Amino acid sequence: MELSQAINKRYSYRGKFTDAIVPRCDLVKIVKAGLAAPSGCNRQTPQFIALDDKNLIAEFAKIIGLPKTATATAAICVVSCPKPAVDGKSYAAQDYAAAIENMLLTIVDLGYATCWIEGQIHADGVNEKLEALLNLPQNVNLAVYLPLGVAEEPQANPVKSKILPNRGWFNKYGEEEIK
Repeated sequence: MELSQAINKRYSYRGKFTDAIVPRCDLVKIVKAGLAAPSGCNRQTPQFIALDDKNLIAEFAKIIGLPKTATATAAICVVSCPKPAVDGKSYAAQDYAAAIENMLLTIVDLGYATCWIEGQIHADGVNEKLEALLNLPQNVNLAVYLPLGVAEEPQANPVKSKILPNRGWFNKYGEEEIK
């Protein structure tokens, strides 16, 4: 698949997954795509835990409160170890966002579906429970959860991003639109 096809085919899948197993070699490809992403001042703050234990995935789904994610046969936990860059700021969020986009495109390219889950894992003590399941040390935080597998009901017409105009301009905001 060409890169532009993967970009345009990617969408957030919120349905059930088939029982098709995601092989570890594909999980390795997905994680390596995340590792290949740029990072602020090359601090390389994102780390990854690939899940293929069905019981652990089911426990995640229960704690997060998203039952359909229990049907995933694999998942990627994106963990962040914020480190200050040379300017004293941490670019951990930008780092893991870049890594996730690389992984999302690789997931599509390999024929799988996923959804970026972040908000639900940062509410009401959920994060602490999930981090305990993963044995994360104190200075490492679970940032994002990507349940993945083969979509049971792929969307024929996924929600599309708003298209131009009104989202891009040349030189100054609101002036000459990119069409």
